[in-house]
Amino acid sequence: KISLLVLSHGKVANGMAEVANKILGETHAVGLEMDFSDSPEYMFEKTSNLVKQINQGKGCIILADMGSLLEMENKITERTGIEVKIVGNVYTLMVIECLRKVLYTSDSLLKIIDDLKNLKI
Repeated sequence: KISLLVLSHGKVANGMAEVANKILGETHAVGLEMDFSDSPEYMFEKTSNLVKQINQGKGCIILADMGSLLEMENKITERTGIEVKIVGNVYTLMVIECLRKVLYTSDSLLKIIDDLKNLKI
């Protein structure tokens, strides 16, 4: 399966991942929160390590809130050898929809990313 990681500044990502997992009865979505004292370099290291840990062989979608968390896509792919795509301005419904697509469709990583970018609420 495609891995799903939610990133945020402050204590937001774990909650969004938990809601999506609970609604769909799964534990697949993972949250990672950037402490306000963390540097972008430290968060890059944490994110790269977590992507390697949760990888299931089909790439990783990262849903992030803003800023430096949106700028790691190529660096993580280069570091890990895992295809990573990042979508910004994450919100809970986006996490739920992404998790649903990852778990219950055979859509490719790029198709899911395209659908998320066009998601209307």
